[in-house]
Amino acid sequence: MVPRILWASLTFSLLIYLVALWAVLLQAGDDAEPALEGPFVYLFLGIFGFVSLVAARMSIFLNRKVYSSSFVDSVAGKLASRGKVTEQAIVTAVMPRFQTTNIMCWAINEGICLFGFALAYMSMQVLLYIPFLVLGLCLNIFMFPRLGAIAEKARDWLASPAARRYDREGLVAR
Repeated sequence: MVPRILWASLTFSLLIYLVALWAVLLQAGDDAEPALEGPFVYLFLGIFGFVSLVAARMSIFLNRKVYSSSFVDSVAGKLASRGKVTEQAIVTAVMPRFQTTNIMCWAINEGICLFGFALAYMSMQVLLYIPFLVLGLCLNIFMFPRLGAIAEKARDWLASPAARRYDREGLVAR
């Protein structure tokens, strides 16, 4: 429940940035001078765009890592060496790492939008925020926390040969 609340708040903050940007630029009016003009807008768009794409790739990598079998296997193996293991025990043990990694991914996605926010604010053009917003929103929607996937990986580990090794010692609860 907590990861979903965090996901929703960080996802909707991306839209709040759009509203805040629009309000600030509307308040400034037509007579305000942008900090970036001409070719500098495109220069910063290229730089911020490149950095955003690198950040997006890093966010996707971290997200795939948290849902990988090795992520759950490492925690389950440590639990099994200490005592009886159940699906619920594995999910509970994985939760802090799961939550921390997801928060890192969502923060990276928010950082992508902040690049667009800064560019749009400095150039006084709201439309420059839109590509960054779309990228950040798509990544956040893709990275919705799927706790069921972690439980499924825990069940897979309990049925794996690694769990059978601990089962002979009476440490795996079925």
